[in-house]
Parts: sequence; structure tokens; C-alpha cells
Amino acid sequence: MLVTTLLHVLIAAGVAASKCSNPHHPPPPKGLTWGPCPPTQNPNNVTIDCTTLEVPLDYANKESNEKLTLNLVRYPATAEKKLGTILTNFGGPGQEGLSNMPIYGPLFSPILKDQYDFVSWDPRGSGQALRFQCVPPENITFILGSNGANASATAAEELWAEAAAAADLCYEKNKDHGHLIGQVYSARDMDRIVDALGDDKLKYWGISGGTTLGAVYGALFPERVGSVLLDGVLNSHQYYSKTGEDESYAAADRAVRGFLEGCLAFPERCALYREGRTADQLEDEISTLFQNLKTNPIPITLPGSDTPAGFIRYWDVLSIFYLAMYRPGQFISIATALDGLLTGNLTTAIAALTPAPTSGTPNPDVGPPAAEAILGIRCGDKKPRVDTLDGMRPTYLDFEGTTRWFLDFWGHSNHFVCAQWKFEARERYEGDFHVETANPILFVGNTYDPVTPFESARNMSESFVNGALLHLNGFGHLSISDESDCVNDAIYNFFVKGEYPEKDTVCQPNLPIFHPDRKEIFNA
Repeated sequence: MLVTTLLHVLIAAGVAASKCSNPHHPPPPKGLTWGPCPPTQNPNNVTIDCTTLEVPLDYANKESNEKLTLNLVRYPATAEKKLGTILTNFGGPGQEGLSNMPIYGPLFSPILKDQYDFVSWDPRGSGQALRFQCVPPENITFILGSNGANASATAAEELWAEAAAAADLCYEKNKDHGHLIGQVYSARDMDRIVDALGDDKLKYWGISGGTTLGAVYGALFPERVGSVLLDGVLNSHQYYSKTGEDESYAAADRAVRGFLEGCLAFPERCALYREGRTADQLEDEISTLFQNLKTNPIPITLPGSDTPAGFIRYWDVLSIFYLAMYRPGQFISIATALDGLLTGNLTTAIAALTPAPTSGTPNPDVGPPAAEAILGIRCGDKKPRVDTLDGMRPTYLDFEGTTRWFLDFWGHSNHFVCAQWKFEARERYEGDFHVETANPILFVGNTYDPVTPFESARNMSESFVNGALLHLNGFGHLSISDESDCVNDAIYNFFVKGEYPEKDTVCQPNLPIFHPDRKEIFNA
């Protein structure tokens, strides 16, 4: 299938805790001893260091002395004047720190003029830290689901049944430790890391699903919040309380429209351009293409063969289209692919849809291990459980009112599997985030982010008593996806000078999408 590996990203792209008792365990000793990282974790030979830290296995069990070993990774500062350490979590929730630091360290550090060490870790459920695994990697589609919920008259029922089987299997494979993962325990782990570093307050740069971890930490330990930046913000209220996080798609249709308008503005770089063609016409043509693919998948026939080698299917194309909205660096390719499908040029379409080798180009998509970790963390954290597909109708109606292009995702595994989950996190955040932190948390959101829209950044900033907000009028998932000197300056001033952007600040990207002089961070 053209999209098998890309589908993994869709598990992507987020005080009281069950009644969060704040159990006491002796703090870890201060100081960490760093050494070389395993070569398998650093194939591109980026300068990183590794170490380990023991934390309580079960914070709620104050009588237990059992420990969990966390694997930590550091991207060291190189400036002569070093300002300290920033912890970072790469989202999901469940993305590994060790595998992602070689990607994000070189992106984050220059923004701060290389004056900070960046430290991350493999959170519970990932890596070797109570790794949450249900199936072998080659069978991951069994967990993720095989179709869109509206792909056929029976698709939702089939996905619901698949999700029930997945929830049962995940329980059987992880019932001994699945309750010991979740955002609250990860926040407690992060507090232990702060202690081990010898810091009084947390400095943190959390992205995507890592923004919920940052919000939970702020609610649990408000007095320890130092400089905390949350970029690509999940609505943490919905993360905990809804079977389907419809606000995640609040900007998805807006992103599609902006993509089409931006494409047509640069005819020489836009395969979809035709003289006189409008964005409205393109929306209609692409929508018709998708509807036709539901019942008429396009056969792929190899030269010299009369037998199809495969099919271009509705769900595959829709998924790739959605994922492309994450990264402006993919806009030219997805425009070329869509034009090939619209004109019947399958050779062009397939070439554009097939990822090329990246030679180390950053492309932190969610692979199979992260996909299962995300479900293990997210589903255990969620409060609602639903017994029947009819019970998911409110989710469908929420999505129907939010997105036209991606309504199928109401049946996403984050929703259908989590609704039928068999266990709960030992501790779960039960509050409303209406907390005043020692220093305001800075929330950052993009106008056209298809999975963590600006609306969520605004909502979470307003939830905290003293939250701060920065708006990038740009595309893609995370502010780094659409280069902006304005945003980079604001982040530098925040971490280095302790300054916040003025209220209602709206930053613009350096260049519009499709501009030939753009520098794309995520190209593939």
C-alpha cells in the first residue's frame, strides 16, 4: 500500500488526578552522569549524550520500593555561555526522546543561539520504559484501523468491531503494566528529572502531545513552573473528557483552503494551476475525486502485466492528503499527486505519493512503536467509555460540525479504540486547569495547523489563570513548520530574557507557501 507507513502519523498530532493524591517518594540524588548513546539511537551521528534515571514505578503506592529506569538523552549546548537545561517532549503522547532528539535538537538549539542543553527521555509506554505493545510492527494496521469511518455504508460498524478486538488484545498484552502509564505519571517523572538536574523550576519546550504533559505538570506543580513553552497545543480538556477530540480538526478545512489558494498564487510551482481555475472549483473537483474513489478504486497496473499490482484507494489518498497539511514542505508533492489523479496520469500521481529516501532529512512521523504507545497513554487517560457504536453518535455530530474534508476521522483509532479501552491510568488529571502558575505558560498556535489549531492554544491559555499566547498566521503542524523570524525572536526572548510577547501578538511567516525561496524544515 502507498500509505501504510504514513498512516501511523494519524495516531498523532495530545489539581486533582484520579484523585491525584500527590504521593511522597524520596527525591532522586542530584546530578546525572552522561555518556555516549547507543549507535542505533543516533544513526546520523548527531552530538548527543545519554544516561539513565531511576524513578518510582508506581507513585500511588507509597509502600512500594519498585523502580523504573528512564532513558534520558541530551543535546548539549555549544555556546561559550550556557544558560541551563530545557526539558522537551516530542508529542504523541508517546514519542520517544532518544530517537527524536537527533531530529529536533538541531532545530531547537539554534533558535536559542545554542545556549541551552536540551534533555528528553523515553516516556512511560515507549522505548524500554514499560513499552506498550499489542502486535508485531508488521501488523500495526490491526490496531490503527483499515478504513475511514464513512468510506462505505458499513465502514463504521467494521471499524468499531476492529477497535473492540484491538482494545481486547492490547489489554491482554499489557494488563500487568498498562495502568502505570499516562500523563500524570509522566509529569511526576519529569519532576524527578528536574530534581536530578538540580533545578528549582522547570524549563520546558513541549510540542504537540507534549503540550498536554506540560499543561498537566503546570496544574500539578504550579510553583515549579519556570519557562514553559507549549507549541502545537492539544485541547487538554477534550483529551481527557471526550471520546472524540473534534477541536483538533478545527483548522483542517481552513488548511485545505489555504493550501489551494496558496498553490494557485504560484502557477509555476503548482501542478493544479489552470488559467481561470479557482479554489472553489478545485475544492469541488478534489471532493468529487474522493467520492468516486470510495466505490471505484484505481487499479495500478505494472508495465507488461494485465493484472493490477494494487489499488489507489479512497482512505489512502484522503490520509495522505491530510498528512500533507502537517508539512508545507509536502505541498508541492501533494498538489502534483492530486493533479495526476484528476487527469489520469497515474505515473505522476504514484511518484508524488511515494516517499523518497530522505538521507537524514527530518521526518519525525509516528512509526509502529509510537502508534501503540500513543494509544496506551491516551486511552488510559481518557474518562469516557462507550459500549455501542450508537454511543459514539455525539462524536460524529461534533465532527460533522467541525470538518467537511476529514469527517471520516471521527472513527479514528484514538476514538473508537479508546472508547472501548479495558483499563485506566492509575492516576488521571481530574481538574479544570484553572491554575495560577509561578510563571505564565506560553502557548503557541498556528492558524492553519490541521491537528493542533490556534483555537486550542487560545483555549488552553485562557484555562490557566495567567496563561500567555502567541499566534503564528502560518501553515503546518508546529510553529517550526512555517519559518518565522517573529516567532523565533519571541521564543528566544522568552527563554533567554524572560520576556513574553505582547498581548494579541500575531506573527507572520517569512515567506508564503509555494514561494521558491522558502526554506522547508520537513520536506518529506
